[in-house]
Amino acid sequence: MNVNNKKTYVSRAIQSALLTCMSTAAIAEGELETITVTANRSEQAMVSSLSSQYVITRTDIEKIQPHSILDLLKNVAGFDFTQQGGIGQQSSVFVRGANSNHTLVLLDGIRLSSATLGTTELQTISPEQIERIEIVKGPRAAIWGSDAIGGVIQIFTRKSTNTTISLKTGSDGYQQAAISASLTHGDGRSTLTINKEKSDGFDVLASAEEDDDGYDYLSIALKGQQSLSKQLAVDWLVQTNQNDSEYDNAYGGNNEAETDNYAWLARVSYETKLSGMNNFTTVSLGENKDSSRNFKLGSDPMFDSLFETNRDQFSVVNHSALNSGVSVTVGVDYNIEKIDSSTAFVNEERNVLGVFAQTSLEQDSYDLEAAIRFDEVEDLDSETSFNLSTGKELTDTLRLVASYGTGFKTPTFNDLYYPSGVYSSGNADLKAETSDSAELILQFQQDKLTASVSVYKTNVENLIQWQADANFVYKPQNIAKVNIQGIEAEAQYIAEYGTHNVNFSINESVDDTTDKQLIRRSKEHFNYSFSTTVGDADVYVEYQYKGKSYDEDFVLGRLTLPSYSLLNLAVSYPITDNLSVNGRISNGLDEEYQSAYNYNTAGQKWYFGLTYSL
Repeated sequence: MNVNNKKTYVSRAIQSALLTCMSTAAIAEGELETITVTANRSEQAMVSSLSSQYVITRTDIEKIQPHSILDLLKNVAGFDFTQQGGIGQQSSVFVRGANSNHTLVLLDGIRLSSATLGTTELQTISPEQIERIEIVKGPRAAIWGSDAIGGVIQIFTRKSTNTTISLKTGSDGYQQAAISASLTHGDGRSTLTINKEKSDGFDVLASAEEDDDGYDYLSIALKGQQSLSKQLAVDWLVQTNQNDSEYDNAYGGNNEAETDNYAWLARVSYETKLSGMNNFTTVSLGENKDSSRNFKLGSDPMFDSLFETNRDQFSVVNHSALNSGVSVTVGVDYNIEKIDSSTAFVNEERNVLGVFAQTSLEQDSYDLEAAIRFDEVEDLDSETSFNLSTGKELTDTLRLVASYGTGFKTPTFNDLYYPSGVYSSGNADLKAETSDSAELILQFQQDKLTASVSVYKTNVENLIQWQADANFVYKPQNIAKVNIQGIEAEAQYIAEYGTHNVNFSINESVDDTTDKQLIRRSKEHFNYSFSTTVGDADVYVEYQYKGKSYDEDFVLGRLTLPSYSLLNLAVSYPITDNLSVNGRISNGLDEEYQSAYNYNTAGQKWYFGLTYSL
């Protein structure tokens, strides 16, 4: 198959819905080429991708009308979730059975996570702020460094060409007001997005206070870009989220918490052509601040529980493309991580340096990729990660991709430097958690049907567990090992009256010592969605099934959480060219279920809103 035929294959097949990546609206409009940047940190057509990817666009967000970002991710094959209550409460995302801290979360290239817990609270990012989400499943440590064992989720801040105002109300006293405004300045544009919402919430913990646990949330984001010449451009981002939430305190006392997240980014991009080779260089400087404060005794700050992460980030990435189908990407990342806490940690700062190189070869019927990265973490052993991938077009409608990669997760400040106490202590001798993964992907497309099957296997070693010694003092140790294997099958069918998306996944994440499935991770998942237009109304329906999972209780031991099904419906109708009315029903069957033992989940909820565009 020659290169031109290959591009036809893209437009007919993978680009139309590789792993159901592309929004059905874009497909209907004939926008058949999808460009992503997360997999290799350079622009790449989906035909060249040798990884499992999934893309959620702004069109998808407006169609689904999500209540939180988790509503956007729950339909992704290989994703599992727990929610310990509603928005403002703790949630966890498990990608392909890996731990919740084994998924790297980025915001426009900025690394987000708590340096003490090692996780990212995704619910602090409002869908109103999001333009696009790119998901890469499988190890990507050779490109991004620590955390990218299960995958990478990169969130791109909203860009707009007009002004949009929306108002919404709903169950549990829910109220929302949002505005997204665009300003043109010469050869550039900036978008300001403000979102304010609050809710009375619902009772979170079944065994504690019988009250509603509400939240009050505000997010502000300013994103912009400016072309200075044909070769030179700059872009920037300033974003802040603040959430005041209530929770149930099983031990009595105060039940209020505050989370603040702040990020800024300044980036310069420069494009040159030397000796027939195109070069694209980006230099980025940014910061992420993640703060969580628990008001233990009311308003007295002396007794507050504070954990705050400040991460200064600097990176330089250069992508060079040759006419022969060969490209090379090299880069340097340098982060300074600092924590500020009401707990006196033994060490409160460390530097992280990473350098990487990635090369791609695209030929008529096959593709090759190789990447390697070296990370130096202060006071810890260095880590070297790599990825190898190849893709082969078997026929005009069939493609096979094979990949192998390694990953690692750096111990957190809690793991390493938590101060010694009567019952617990950090362990400065810990090593990084490490993984190796292999995957086969078979992709098929014919006419309006696109399908894919992915089979993967991952081994994670040196997992950190807090273990008690003879004196009942808990200390983290590199003692656990997990064997993960799974299969994901996905299909999209563009019918005359609408688009069907379906996926099914089986995941076995087994503790090597106990030979039992890891807690809060189901083996079976099934998702189906259908979108269509009835008259002038856009209709979206989704069904989600999660098989039984397990959890652990200090008194009761290992418990079984039953399987459950969720049915959601969203409708949007244009009253005029500028004004539309929209509504969503979540958990339409009013299913009672738990994704974490003893924590309630939302029953049937409704939301109704108006959107006005200028």
